[in-house]
Amino acid sequence: MEKIGLKYGLFTALGLIVYFLLMKLVGLEQVIELRFLNGVIMAIGVTMAIRAFKISRQGNIGYFSGLGTGIITSALATVLFAVFMVIYIKAFDDAC
Repeated sequence: MEKIGLKYGLFTALGLIVYFLLMKLVGLEQVIELRFLNGVIMAIGVTMAIRAFKISRQGNIGYFSGLGTGIITSALATVLFAVFMVIYIKAFDDAC
């Protein structure tokens, strides 16, 4: 469970970072409505992690096992994205 959660947490964080950099490149980082897609990216990452965990267990997982996988995935992705944002703002953002 932990290994799959960590793997998909990294992928999800990478997706969030790429999405942010793409929005910054296009100049749309200030459009609040587009931040909704961060939730969509997170939901896709968690769903893929739970699906991979279910496949690894031949379709036999319990509620709390799936919940744990989702929590590990989303927590890791959130922490990594937050660390990236702090580094980005401190190092590259001209407004600060």
